[in-house]
Amino acid sequence: MNFMSNKIIENKQLIANYLYDNGLKFIFNEKIIHSPVFTLPLEHYFLHYLIVSFIIYLPSKPRKYVYTPIAILHLIYSPINKIVNRADQLSILMQNFVLTQLFNMTINLLMFEEIEKTDFKKDRKIENGKLYWAFDRCSVNLRGIGWNFQMKNVPEASNDGFIKFVILKIMFYEIGFKYILYEIAGYIYEHNGLGMGKISMMLSVVMQIYFGFNLMYWIACVSSVSFGFSNVKDWPDMFQMFKGDKWSMQVFWSIWWHQYLSRDSYLLSKRIFGNIRNKNLRRMMLIMGTFIICGVIHAMGSLNLDWDGGKKYNDDVPNFIPLELNILNIIKLSPNRCFYSMLLFIWSGIIVLIEGLIKRFIGEFNNKPLSILWMIIVQCYPVLMYIGELKAGGLEFPKYTAR
Repeated sequence: MNFMSNKIIENKQLIANYLYDNGLKFIFNEKIIHSPVFTLPLEHYFLHYLIVSFIIYLPSKPRKYVYTPIAILHLIYSPINKIVNRADQLSILMQNFVLTQLFNMTINLLMFEEIEKTDFKKDRKIENGKLYWAFDRCSVNLRGIGWNFQMKNVPEASNDGFIKFVILKIMFYEIGFKYILYEIAGYIYEHNGLGMGKISMMLSVVMQIYFGFNLMYWIACVSSVSFGFSNVKDWPDMFQMFKGDKWSMQVFWSIWWHQYLSRDSYLLSKRIFGNIRNKNLRRMMLIMGTFIICGVIHAMGSLNLDWDGGKKYNDDVPNFIPLELNILNIIKLSPNRCFYSMLLFIWSGIIVLIEGLIKRFIGEFNNKPLSILWMIIVQCYPVLMYIGELKAGGLEFPKYTAR
C-alpha cells in the first residue's frame, strides 16, 4: 500500500511538473504545482468508494459493524497522515478538513441511518442507485448539497446544457473570474489591507478561503457530470452569498457560507440534545452543539498544520490554556494550537443566540447596510485571530500568478 501510494504521489508530481514546464509557467509561478488542482488525493477517494460500494450491499444490521473498522483503518492511512511533499499549507488544511468530513458523513449514515429510506433519490431504483450514491459520498463530498437530499437553504441549480454550464459558468466565471478575485484579495492581505485596516484584511482572507473551497467544489462537479454520475441540475452554487430577505449572522452561516458541515453537524447535535423537553433550552443547545461540532472539525485542521515549521505555538492565547495535554498517555493534544478555531465557532453560536433574542423581544431588523456592519463588527476580531492561528501553524495563502 505504501509503495503504491508513493508511486501515485510521484506520478502526480511528474504530471504537474510536465504541465508547468510546457505552458503553465508562462502564466503561473512554481507554486501552482503544489496547488489543490494537482494535490487532490483522488486515489483515497477511489479506495473509499470501493469500500462503501461493497458495504452498502450488505444487510443494514451488520453493515455498521463491518464498515466502522474498515473506515477507521482507511482514515489512519489517509492523506491526513501522508500528503504530497511540499504541498502548500492551504491545500493541506482543505484536504484534512474534507477528508475528516468525508468519514464523518459516511459513518454518520452507515451507523445511524437506514440509507435506503433516508438518502436515496426517489426517482432511482435502490439497487441501480447504490453505486451512484457511493460515488457521490466518496468523491464529491465537497458539495453544499447532498446528491440524494435537498437542503432547504440551498436552491436547486438551473438545468443548463452541459457545454454552457461547464464552459461559461464554471471555466470562465467560477474558476477564471473568481481566480482573479482571489489574487486581488491576496494582494490586499499581503499589503496589510492597503491602509484600510483589519476589516479589509479580514474580508480579503475570507475571499481567499471562499475561492479555495469553490475551486475544489467545481473540480468535483466537472468530474462527476463528465463521468455521468450526476446531472447539471444537481449542482447549485456552493455559496449563496447575499441571498435572503433579511441579513444576519444566522443567515451568513445557514445560507451564505457553504453548507458542507451543516446537515451532519446538526444531526449529531440533535442526537445529543434533541430530547430536551424545554423548547427554548433545546433550541439553544442544538445551535451551540452544531457550532461546537463545526469548531472541533476546524480545530482538527489547525492541529494538523506543520506547527514545527511555523511558530510552534500561538503567542497570544490566554495563559490558562495549556500548551500540551496528554490524555491517558495515548492522545496528545495541544489546546493552544486550536484555541481560536474553537473560539470562532463558539462565539458565532453565541451571536446567533443573541440575534434570536433580539428578534424575539424587539423584532426583525431589515436595514441591510447596518446588518453588514453588524456582521463585520462581531466577526472581525475572531476571524483575524483564527487566521493568525493558521499562519502561526505554517499556513500560507499562496499566490500562483507569475511575478
